[in-house]
Amino acid sequence: IPNPTIVPSQHFNVVQYDGNGANNRAINLGFQPDLIISKRSQTSSSWAWIDSIRGVTRPLASNGTAIQGNESAQVKSFTSTGITIGTDSNINGSSTDGYILYGWKGGGSAVSNTDGSITSTVSANTTAGFSVVKYTVPASGNYTIGHGLTKKPDWIIIKGDYDGGQSNTYNYDVYTPDNGGIGGAGFRLKLNSADLRETVAPPFRVEPTSTVWSQTQGGWYSGGSNNIAYCWTAIEGFSDFGYYNGASNTHIHINTGFKPAL
Repeated sequence: IPNPTIVPSQHFNVVQYDGNGANNRAINLGFQPDLIISKRSQTSSSWAWIDSIRGVTRPLASNGTAIQGNESAQVKSFTSTGITIGTDSNINGSSTDGYILYGWKGGGSAVSNTDGSITSTVSANTTAGFSVVKYTVPASGNYTIGHGLTKKPDWIIIKGDYDGGQSNTYNYDVYTPDNGGIGGAGFRLKLNSADLRETVAPPFRVEPTSTVWSQTQGGWYSGGSNNIAYCWTAIEGFSDFGYYNGASNTHIHINTGFKPAL
């Protein structure tokens, strides 16, 4: 197994902690994140997704289709070493055991990206193969969105109309390279559902490229919808994405090229 081309802990981290109810509590990730996912593991709670483009008070809950919330008592700020959190029981309840936090480093302050047929707003970390992308769906027709990775994405998660501006509640559409090894265009998984992979073209119309992915507006995302996407591409020794076939009655070895942290 080769050494990774980057220092993994400078770009991704997993932190477990117990709640203490203290306001503005610092949680150390070792870098300033642009996406965090938090989960209370000892009792029922939502998976909270918070990114630097939409803002720290705007969690999405990936176990449902609801639009983003307004939670000033969860994450208070992104800092140079991690995040500060508030007193909300979903992230820091007093004397509450069992929270887990995943954090990814993006590119910091978002910039305009004009690689696609529409302009997107992107925070991209090309070194670690991760970007956060915000864009507004055009009124009609096919369109492309710049992702900022400079390599073809291996995994894309999209939440349509995240702010409810068009009064729609969309699933989390997921692109994966899981189609007999030839790519994932024309299919989607739903992050918030146990459903099988569906054959639908609009969210991932053709295979993504090193600069853009493609969508169809008609009958899928409403024109004017504000969408948020999280994109990853594999970096040797750090991240890996793919598919495998089960063997049911024997052990199988799945080679990622490194010891996974997630």
